[in-house]
Amino acid sequence: MSESIAAAALQGVAAYIGIDWADQKHDVVLRSASQPNKVEHRIIEHKPEALMEWVGELQQRFGGQGKILVCLEQSRGALIYHLMGYEFFELYPVNPLQLARYRETFSPGGAKDDRADAELLCELLYCHRDRLRAWKADSELTRKLVFFTEGRREAVDQRARLSFRPLKASSKCIFPWPWNY
Repeated sequence: MSESIAAAALQGVAAYIGIDWADQKHDVVLRSASQPNKVEHRIIEHKPEALMEWVGELQQRFGGQGKILVCLEQSRGALIYHLMGYEFFELYPVNPLQLARYRETFSPGGAKDDRADAELLCELLYCHRDRLRAWKADSELTRKLVFFTEGRREAVDQRARLSFRPLKASSKCIFPWPWNY
């Protein structure tokens, strides 16, 4: 048994997963803690039933072996809210810019590919888990506060846009170019 497999077993990790969530389909890359050199790829349809079926398969395959660690590019949304309902998942959301920079490390051209991004997310989690922060759900009060402050920010921004519109139009007449864009 190699060191990484032994370390994963000691930490109670059953598998590492990277998910690239898109509009039509979702690329998933899985690396089992017992066979870390074997990388499995799968595409999940954009349907709640397909996601639930996949979660059921994971639960059946890895149930009782430990946590399933999941790395994804979002900290809010349908996917993370669905996965947080299962005890056996430990979620690691990363900033999309963080993944883009990690991608540039291996592909200087920066070409984006869903499968490659899912593989990079899985690798990022497998190799650098100690540097990533596991997602913790906010309290209900915090979620409400965030909701209200986002609404207030939107209202303030809209008011500023409306207030500055006449000023911007006047300044274009007075100072034509290069400010007239």
